[in-house]
Amino acid sequence: MDKTTFAKPFGDMLKEKRRMRGLSQSGIAARSRRSLRCIQYLEAGKQEPTLSTLYALAHALDIRVSEMLEALPEELYKVYGEK
Repeated sequence: MDKTTFAKPFGDMLKEKRRMRGLSQSGIAARSRRSLRCIQYLEAGKQEPTLSTLYALAHALDIRVSEMLEALPEELYKVYGEK
């Protein structure tokens, strides 16, 4: 899977979850201990999260990582080759 396939839907999901919790980009950056630029790039679909960033964002949003991943389109996380 290339970056353009995963990064944009992830960024859209992150923005939606952040807004649902009433957080600004600066707010989630502070809570996740990530830079504002990192949050901006993630939400714009220009960057994929590292595993540590994924966990930090989930913690900042007070949700499980699995909740974040389940909010993505199914084709991004299903096992290929299954029928």
